[in-house]
Amino acid sequence: MNIMITGAVGQLGRDLLRVLGQGYTYTAFTGKELDICDLKAVKKIVGEVKPDVVIHAAAYSKADQAEEAIEQAYRLHALGVSHLAIAAEAAGAKLVHVSTDYVFDGTKGKPCGGLDRTIPLNVYGQSKLLGEQFVHAVCPRHFIVRTSLLSSNDGVNFVTKILSLAENQETVKGVDDPLGSPAYTLDLAECIGRLITTERYGTYHVSSSYGPDSFRSERRYSV
Repeated sequence: MNIMITGAVGQLGRDLLRVLGQGYTYTAFTGKELDICDLKAVKKIVGEVKPDVVIHAAAYSKADQAEEAIEQAYRLHALGVSHLAIAAEAAGAKLVHVSTDYVFDGTKGKPCGGLDRTIPLNVYGQSKLLGEQFVHAVCPRHFIVRTSLLSSNDGVNFVTKILSLAENQETVKGVDDPLGSPAYTLDLAECIGRLITTERYGTYHVSSSYGPDSFRSERRYSV
């Protein structure tokens, strides 16, 4: 299997290379190497790589700052995703699009399923949802993988920030009302590795909580 990966230097991208590099041929791109907002460039690269699977792991990672960088968020999360979907479909490739729990409003009080109504409350969630809709419309052989609170052994994330603060401060201040289900990027990469070997296309919610709601899709598949 020949795999193309975007977001090669991100937290998830690095773990995808660790996991998938053991058994597959892959070509990975950073944002500087491939501008997904350039349709001509995307088509050219996909045409050269000839992937069986395209995994889109790149994103505008600063959710709060997306409120100020609206154009950039929509370019990366919607326009760029539409280009990858067009190119993947033209190449006959499966497409994995990594999305977010921000497509929901967070008021349900329990884990959301793939068929739950999406109600994004901010630019980050709205732009990611639009990207999902492009994938649905353009590339039928897709896996939309919604996840949240990514953490890894390297890089900057919630876990590393708290550990750093704890090492340097006696008291760590922060909000205590949000609820979430963190996803360890190595777990997420392994789940994606299993998904791409199947034809169980649809929308999946993935976290590192291995209860009954950890892996759920709109078609109720488990992987």
